[in-house]
Amino acid sequence: MDENIGLFTDMFTNIQMVVWAWSLFQHRRIEKATWILPNYNLGTENQINHICINHSFRSSPQDVEVFRGTDVGSDRHPVVAKIKLKLRRGNFAPHQRLRYNVNLLSNPKKREEYAMDVFNRFYTLETQGSVEDIEDYWNEIKGV
Repeated sequence: MDENIGLFTDMFTNIQMVVWAWSLFQHRRIEKATWILPNYNLGTENQINHICINHSFRSSPQDVEVFRGTDVGSDRHPVVAKIKLKLRRGNFAPHQRLRYNVNLLSNPKKREEYAMDVFNRFYTLETQGSVEDIEDYWNEIKGV
């Protein structure tokens, strides 16, 4: 048993886990029992007083409860911790707005080049999707 405890503590210290005392949260005695002897008249209960969480969430647990009515195929009752997550705002780089150099359009030669580029772009788009081509394509698909 002592070897298991040593392995447990070694494992959780390597990955920066913190043991949190369950007894900080006030509950009735029966609600703290994670295992009860099958003959309850003897009053034997087992109570686990600690949970393990990551060190970055050590101030986050709000409550720890035992769900006694759930059927998990074991003689133990599941332990559930309510944790309050605190979201942080990401450090995003400010969005740089794309600025156009409109002063170049004051030059007549540059203005003509720009107008020709825009015309050529839209002209090729108009000729690519003509109505006749679409109708021919649809008739081909229907024929197959």
